[in-house]
Amino acid sequence: MHFEDDDTTCNGVFTLASNGNSPWRCWALLTLLNELKNSGIPPSVRRARVRGRGAEFDTLIIGAGQAGLATAAQLKELGLKACVIERNGRVGTSWRDRYESLQLNTPKDFSHLPYLPFPAEWPMFPSATMVADHMERYPQLLGLDVRRGTKTVRAEFDEIDQTWTVQLERKDGSQFTLVSSHLVVATGVDILGGQKPRIPQIPGLVNFRGRVLHSTDVRDVHQWSGKRVVVLGAGCSGHDIAMALCKGGASEITMIQRSPTAVISREVLLKLFPDLYTGENRPPINVADELYLALPTPASKVLRSTMMAKLALLDAQVTSGRSSSGSPSDAVGSLLSISRPHSYRVPGGYYIDQGCSGLIADGSINLKPYKSIQSLVSTGIAFTNGEKLSVDTLIFATGYALAGCYRYSFPASFLDESVYSVTGEIGGIDDEGEAIGLWRPSGHDHLWFAGGDLFNCRFYSRLLSLQILGSQGSLADM
Repeated sequence: MHFEDDDTTCNGVFTLASNGNSPWRCWALLTLLNELKNSGIPPSVRRARVRGRGAEFDTLIIGAGQAGLATAAQLKELGLKACVIERNGRVGTSWRDRYESLQLNTPKDFSHLPYLPFPAEWPMFPSATMVADHMERYPQLLGLDVRRGTKTVRAEFDEIDQTWTVQLERKDGSQFTLVSSHLVVATGVDILGGQKPRIPQIPGLVNFRGRVLHSTDVRDVHQWSGKRVVVLGAGCSGHDIAMALCKGGASEITMIQRSPTAVISREVLLKLFPDLYTGENRPPINVADELYLALPTPASKVLRSTMMAKLALLDAQVTSGRSSSGSPSDAVGSLLSISRPHSYRVPGGYYIDQGCSGLIADGSINLKPYKSIQSLVSTGIAFTNGEKLSVDTLIFATGYALAGCYRYSFPASFLDESVYSVTGEIGGIDDEGEAIGLWRPSGHDHLWFAGGDLFNCRFYSRLLSLQILGSQGSLADM
């Protein structure tokens, strides 16, 4: 459905439902702002209406990850001047600096950034390195202003001029400032955002004399050839690293499962993604996204939970050989977070099987429940049944501390604590399953937060950019 008025053009999606005994009725209605009409106003005038007094840019974006790049691209398309600040020397570093076997868990056509899809010849699930290289090319091909190797030191808001003055530092230590009307913080809300790796306190950890590291520090697994390695954590990273260790020649691999893990094959996973993204006659990407998100999160969760339970049964051959403390059905809801990241939060983790389940089934990788651990000892792990396991290296694949909340993930941030007293928590999930404070007004004037997976960044960056364009009264004046 398409509709418009003097100022805007909008799209809408009706979802109809029937129980079989009643006529079809409208169950849900999604409406989306698509465009702010400029009535012939040139971009230079439009920018002047958005930009505060003395500002060099309409928007400064901190972070050149997927959220920052997507937002910059959308702002440019709207005729606004944006500058992206990136602390690393290369764009895509957060994807590039991961274990070698890391791949996308969602299909490439579902996961690309706005205006520049992944190459058609790429595999369905690109590697992290491929994604990193694509992101590095992205600002070059779209002509985005990205300042690499630049640290954000301080950002202060002028209430009178309604501008942000941002103090920045180059790698050589020299400092400079930029002034912008709006500030978008896109420094990450999940595992790619640089949060502190979480290492649980296991009894006896201080006594262990082997090597201890977090999955974020794993790169080349061949260094553990001939070694005995324990991977603590049975989510995606834990499975991926365990399988890579097996291929890399580790002599003995044990994976410790802390909570139930839902497991599904890629073949069955693709059934989660309708022909909107993978079919031959798929619609334009913006139409596909609107149809995909047509249902509110609670309604979508009900439908997808039923579907995931059925799909998990189809995948019994993947999980039947696994010996663990939790069956796939124990955490089947965890699979929902694949299709609607940052909307579905449930206990337990998930794993998109790439072959690790087979290695567990044939005994190449041992799988033990966390509750069977009594304590760590100097040479390894002592179990409650009296068994002892000799270990050379212990890898924690246990996620990140307080991931998803800017306020507490960045205590030494460039933003003053007084800013967060206005915004409150950023990045949590509200009662309707929506991300708190992301892609919408933060509570502080001219301050926005952006983050999430590739799909969310593509979709919501457009809505954020339209809010920035319309926030200074430009909508009322058009």
